[in-house]
Order: sequence, then C-alpha cells, then structure tokens
Amino acid sequence: MKCVVCKDGDVKLFKKITKDNTSYDYYIYSDCSSIFLDPELLNKIDKGERITSYSNEYWDKEISSAKQRAFGVGMSRMSEVFYYSRIPIKKFLDIGTGPGYFLDAIEKYLPSRKEMYYGSEKYPPIEKYCTNSCNYIIGELRDIKLKFDAGM
Repeated sequence: MKCVVCKDGDVKLFKKITKDNTSYDYYIYSDCSSIFLDPELLNKIDKGERITSYSNEYWDKEISSAKQRAFGVGMSRMSEVFYYSRIPIKKFLDIGTGPGYFLDAIEKYLPSRKEMYYGSEKYPPIEKYCTNSCNYIIGELRDIKLKFDAGM
C-alpha cells in the first residue's frame, strides 16, 4: 500500500485501535511522517458512508471526551492551522465538530474573535448536549453557503 499523503513508498501498520467492538487500522509512512486511517475506510467516508453509529448511546459515552478534546487538543490543532497558514484567516471551520464544544472553547479563550469561528456537524447529538453558539451548523458541508479560509 502507498502513502495516501505523498503517494510514495510502502507503509507500515502503525496502530490498531478498537472502539465499541470495531477496529480501525492506522498506517505510517516514515519518509513523509504521515499517519493515516486505512484508505478503504477513508474511501467510505469520502463516499458519505457512516463508519460509526451516532446514536444517543454513542453520544452518552462520547460527550465528556468531546469536551476534553475541544478544550485541549482541538485548540492546539486550530493554533497549528493558523501557524502554518500562508494566507490571513478571517473565517475558520471545525468540520465534524460533534456537539460544538470547540466553539465553546473559542468563546472562553478567544471571546473577541468568536464570530470568525464556525463548527459543522452532520450527525449531531441530541440538543441538550449541543453548544448554544449561533455559529454551530448542522447538516452537510455542501449545503453551507459561507466561504472559509481554513479549517480542521
């Protein structure tokens, strides 16, 4: 199998992660330092297929982890996008934002800039778990009429 990022070399299995009785294979290509999910699974995602069930039970188990990621690694990843960007970022989108806690983290840590951050989620949890941010968008990415300079 070739690297999905640089299209070169042979990759090695990096890690197998099992969650809710489903295994996900992650691969690594050491020459370009890319780590990626199994390309067959990536193709399913690209075709719009669900790879997990976003049921109420899923969100009941996932909600605290979602908050932890949003206020931790989510902020780090967002900062990295700004750091590496070669253009000014005036509008930013968090794709697959889950309950939208990333927007809550932005409101807490960057309140004067919260209007430039958006989050989109195709399979949101029930309303009681969701952010109250007016920039939380539920639905398909292709239906969003706004333009963004960057995202994650």
